[in-house]
Amino acid sequence: MKSMKRKLSIAMMVILLFSEMSCKKDKDEDNNNNGNNTPTVPVGTIVSSISLNYACAVAIYDHYAYVGQKTQGFSVVDISNPASPTVVKTVSISDVRKLFVHNGKLYVAAYVGGAAVYSLSNPANPTFERSIMQGDQVSNIFADDQYIYLAGGVNSTNGFISIHNQSDGSLVGQYINNNASESNRGYASLWVSGNYIYAGTNGGYFHVIDKTNPQSPTKIGSYFNAGTPGHEPWMLGMYVSGNKAYLADWGAGLIVLDISNPSSPAELGVFTGGSDGPNAYDVVVDGNTAYVANGWGCLTVVNVQNPASMSMIFEVNPSSSSYQSVKLYGNYAVVADNGQQKMSIIRVK
Repeated sequence: MKSMKRKLSIAMMVILLFSEMSCKKDKDEDNNNNGNNTPTVPVGTIVSSISLNYACAVAIYDHYAYVGQKTQGFSVVDISNPASPTVVKTVSISDVRKLFVHNGKLYVAAYVGGAAVYSLSNPANPTFERSIMQGDQVSNIFADDQYIYLAGGVNSTNGFISIHNQSDGSLVGQYINNNASESNRGYASLWVSGNYIYAGTNGGYFHVIDKTNPQSPTKIGSYFNAGTPGHEPWMLGMYVSGNKAYLADWGAGLIVLDISNPSSPAELGVFTGGSDGPNAYDVVVDGNTAYVANGWGCLTVVNVQNPASMSMIFEVNPSSSSYQSVKLYGNYAVVADNGQQKMSIIRVK
């Protein structure tokens, strides 16, 4: 009898131990789910907003959003609780235009101030590492393990793409876009994948630049969509995944290109179906879904599974807003709203 009771007692202890371990595991997963604790609100709901003047750019690292505010620098926002974001620091730097995060560093395109690199070893408190000066008008920035890439304009006329060493920011090579047949030749958007730099100009031209020899990058392909009267192109953002490039081409809309042959990008489809018309500033893609910061049209969520026949899934269109940048954080989109001067977090999944 005593033996039976002892066995039952041991069995109960084992059950309780496994139960406790299971609860702890669930808790640990909840603490590391990058924003997947979704409140009970419908998809398309703005779950929170925080006032940030001149919000124009967003980058995400760990549980923090870095929000560019043009002449006011950038703010570090704790978004670990998406329903209650908190500004933990503001960094002063001139005229922020774009932000990019790679390998624990924040890269800042600061227009006439060139570019800057910050360490995110403490994500709540970015530490300045170095400045990179490149002519004038640095509009965009990208980085990989070896190089830092800057894009912008030279004396408001020609465009440039420059390649810099990660170690010290020194110049490796440069491509100048001085094609007289193109208007507004400065570069606004930028992506790097493999041996190719993909860049979009203020006039709506998409360029493919071969960087196999980084000392002498060479343009090998291009694409242009003229849009329609009143809806002209201005390639402000892009996202490259596999053999597709997704272009936020302002008035020309969201454009999907086949870039499997880099020397001859081919149009697969164009989406202009937002309720306020096309005003695409930025785009991020997850699987078969594109999230477009659609300027006056705000956030437009698009099914891009078949680029030839794209369709809107839903949109978020608050009055007086102008969404200029979008990044994903788990089940949420984090947007820079330059119209209402704020950063907003929207449930999108």
